Amino acid sequence: MTKRAKSILNPSQILMPLCYLFRGKCTLFSKEKQEKEKI
Repeated sequence: MTKRAKSILNPSQILMPLCYLFRGKCTLFSKEKQEKEKI
């Protein structure tokens, strides 16, 4: 039971930071696009 619970929790723990990282990258890309459009 504990092993199964850990295996279920691990993916969510890995995905959450990834989501934040991708969001940060998306914001960076959007900023770069806005700067390019201004120029």
